[in-house]
Amino acid sequence: MPTLLELSLGPVQSFIAAARRTADLWAGSRILSEAARAAGQQLLDAGATLIYPDPRRVRERTSEQSNLSNVLLAEVPDSLDASVLADQAILAARRSVMERGEAALANYPELRQDLFRAQLEDALEAHTAWAQILPGEQYPSAYKRLKIAFSQRKNTRDFLPATILHDDLPKNSLDGLRETVLPEVQNGNHLRRGKWRKLHLRRGEQLDALGVLKRLGGSDAEARFVALTRIAAHDWIAGLAKTQAENLAALREAYEKLVRLRLASRCPSNGGQYDDFPYDAALLFPERLQVACSEAELCDEPAQCQSALRDLEKVLQPLWRSAGRPLPYAALLVADGDRMGKFVAAAQDKRHHEELTRALADFADQAIQILRQQGGQAIYAGGEDVMGLIPLSSALRCGQQLSRGFRDCIARLLQKRTELSGIEQVPTLRVGVAIAHIQQPLGQIRQYAEAAEKLAKGLAGTDRQGDALGLRLHIRAGHQLSMRLPFAEREEFEALEQWITEFAAGNFSTRLGYDMRALSDRIELQQLPPSLVGSEFRRLLQKAQKSGGSADLSEDDQRKLQDRLAVLSGREGDGRETSALRRLGEELILARWLSAHQQGDLLAGERA
Repeated sequence: MPTLLELSLGPVQSFIAAARRTADLWAGSRILSEAARAAGQQLLDAGATLIYPDPRRVRERTSEQSNLSNVLLAEVPDSLDASVLADQAILAARRSVMERGEAALANYPELRQDLFRAQLEDALEAHTAWAQILPGEQYPSAYKRLKIAFSQRKNTRDFLPATILHDDLPKNSLDGLRETVLPEVQNGNHLRRGKWRKLHLRRGEQLDALGVLKRLGGSDAEARFVALTRIAAHDWIAGLAKTQAENLAALREAYEKLVRLRLASRCPSNGGQYDDFPYDAALLFPERLQVACSEAELCDEPAQCQSALRDLEKVLQPLWRSAGRPLPYAALLVADGDRMGKFVAAAQDKRHHEELTRALADFADQAIQILRQQGGQAIYAGGEDVMGLIPLSSALRCGQQLSRGFRDCIARLLQKRTELSGIEQVPTLRVGVAIAHIQQPLGQIRQYAEAAEKLAKGLAGTDRQGDALGLRLHIRAGHQLSMRLPFAEREEFEALEQWITEFAAGNFSTRLGYDMRALSDRIELQQLPPSLVGSEFRRLLQKAQKSGGSADLSEDDQRKLQDRLAVLSGREGDGRETSALRRLGEELILARWLSAHQQGDLLAGERA
């Protein structure tokens, strides 16, 4: 009888989460995906039937649709030994990582080679389990036994002794777990010149073996993946393209000189999204430009670098005065399916499971296009699991479009598989979006995004579980704001979209949301009767002004705000008027951020 085999590769923390740059995140995801591809190809070559991921994705190595999950599921014919096949697949995955390592050592023999190899040999964790489909047993029963065995195997840890210990070496800067493999030098500046520039080392930064592979893989990412700074500057650049095309052309010319000197890099066209300015855009931000000027002496051609940086600054100064400085914030989006485990377990046979796999692969392709159309780019899209970078202005649209795309994907599958139509809870998608400063390490931003996804997930066993957008705003000054918007409650999105439009038109002052939140806090702190909220709120609106203090808030806008407060108060219930007022204030604060295209849009309200 055939055997079901499941294999997972990781850990995700080391391969993906440990990141300081966008390219680290992309390259780590890619390395793990390629290891899964090698394992999947080994299973296919040996004669197994790959159920998950889609075999089409395993064979496709070049396109952006070729991302793979780190979990594989296969059916092994009774003529093959599942345990032997699992070992062969794991060996193929480890070989994929080691081959990257040997290529790195060939170009960088100065690295600590023994330690480098030892770290890579220990880098990839693999867990496997299998369950034979017994005579007369149905597929769902065997699959359930497999999942139980797999869960038990993952909870059984292997504690192997470390092969090489170097207590005297500094730890790497990405996650601090493993020692550095960089050579010991008296002055690390030379590690930022010549061939070492591909590692993009900051002053004092250390890398372990995986970190080196990420940076070298990140060199490839520069041609295939856009920098976080380009995402942050996207709306600012789009504004220049509409109103100052000649100045933008001069900016491109000045930036191209920096690319030739390897002070900047190009970014992919991404379907034409970045053709107006196909560069990393990092030096459009004053802080980044200042650092580059101070480190120009480390370049291979210091005089030319300093001259090119001065030329760029001459072009930027009038642009900063006329268009403002680009807002140094971007958003990281993560999405995952709700109740997918029960849905997958309902598959009656292998064919049903394969159809689900193909449907999820098609959704992943759609997700890539959705992010692209919104000015962002996918870092990873495998099944219902999506990660990508987007401009602030795209957060609401992107979340809603992904949700609709996933619903349509599941609906089409249910039309084909009528036996699944009786499932009580159809899978939905939850989306988390974290807004953070471009100077934040990508690993930290990823944690923010995961927290936003957890917020979207809500409480298990309640009507507020999943099927929502979780938003988390992390201001560099230390302030945070969180908001959950269920996709089924369209009016919640419409309210936020309305406030975004008002801010973009200059009808609301930046202070308005903060004043509402402060009023809510004052009423609660002084233990004033909740009935005072209405009168105090009307007084606040009468004193409020438009952006820049040009005029009082219009009666129409006052009415819109009062109507929204009434809706929120009704939802919160009696005695919770202050909570409704605080929610409205936070809606306005978040809308102000989502409408901002340049730093000046926020100066009156919150230190950015």
